[in-house]
This record gives sequence, C-alpha cells and structure tokens, in this order.
Amino acid sequence: EAFDAGDAIGREVAAAVLVEAASDNVGVAPLPPQPVGPGYWVSSGAAVNKGNYGARLFFLSSPDEINSPPPPAFGTAEYLAALAEVKALSVTRTPEQAAITTKWVPFSAPLFSDLAADLMDRHYRGELEAARIFAYGNVAAFEAITGCFHTKYTYWFIRPTQADPSITLATALPNHPSYPSAHSCQSGAWQGILLHAFPSGRLRGWFSIS
Repeated sequence: EAFDAGDAIGREVAAAVLVEAASDNVGVAPLPPQPVGPGYWVSSGAAVNKGNYGARLFFLSSPDEINSPPPPAFGTAEYLAALAEVKALSVTRTPEQAAITTKWVPFSAPLFSDLAADLMDRHYRGELEAARIFAYGNVAAFEAITGCFHTKYTYWFIRPTQADPSITLATALPNHPSYPSAHSCQSGAWQGILLHAFPSGRLRGWFSIS
C-alpha cells in the first residue's frame, strides 16, 4: 500500500516536471550575434552547444547575475602566459591525467549525483533529507550552467586549441566558446551544496577530481 502511494506521488511529480520542461527554454533561445576577428571562438561547423543559454531561472534574478569577469585580453602578456601554461600541460600530460579527464567527460551533474548518493548512504541521511540535497544540488548546477553559458556567449572567447593548434587534447572538443569552463561552473555549484550538507573537513577529499 505504501509502495503504491509512493508510485502515485512519483508519477504526479514526473507529470508536473514534464509540463515545466516543455517551456523551460533550454536549447531553444537564440544566441546573440557572433563577433568575428582575433580572439573570438569559431564554430567547428557541428551543432553549437548552447548549454542552458536563455533557460528559465529558478533562483537567479537574471542570467547575467553571476557572469564571470572578462578573460585576459587576447594577445596580452597575461593571455600568452595562460596559453603557454595550457600548452605545457598538454605536452606533459600523463596517462593518469588523461584518465581523470575521461572520467569527467560526462557532464558533472550525473557524476555528482552519484557522489551525493554515496555520501548520503554512508552518513545515514533519510529520504526527505536526501531529496532536499538532490534538489538543491541539481538546481544549483542548472543555474550555474545557465549563468556559465550566458557568460560564454557574452565574450565568445577563443579556445586554446584555436589559438595554438599544436595543443593536444585528451578528449573531444565541445563546440562552444572556452570561457568559463562549464564543468568547473557545475562542479563548483555541486561542491558548495555538498560541503554545506556534509560540513566535516574529512569530506573535502571526496571532491578531488580524481
């Protein structure tokens, strides 16, 4: 009887989620005009990844509320130093580092949801608390990606491999501007939620990229 009641609640919630998803604007908002010239990203010709650009927001008052500051200007000493650092990492990349990259190729949300589930199991969190943590974690990640891609399509910043084709990658190149890192935006949102839910300093090791 309890199982049937839970199943009915789940189906009711799922139906409401599908109704909301039908108008959430994910993937359908038009991008702003693309600038051209030195320092700007150029599409590979594949479908452009819009992320959550233009998506309906939960908590943010506007998509530019968490815009990152401008990246270093293309061609400046600061930019060239950063590009050289990326090149050095490319040249010295170890098999272990390549394996870490491959692990994190999937978008961070499902990976962090698995991590959250493991933490809840180890620390005996009940179903209601677990639902709360999953909800806040995924909504925070959603909002972070929305702001992240708004920033990306504000600056349209060139990718390091476009600035220096000799830079090699451990994974395929996503077709969107480089700045800021989408994985970093989403991972940072999840880390904030999980560190709040599990504040013990001993848990910080769980959030290592490896």
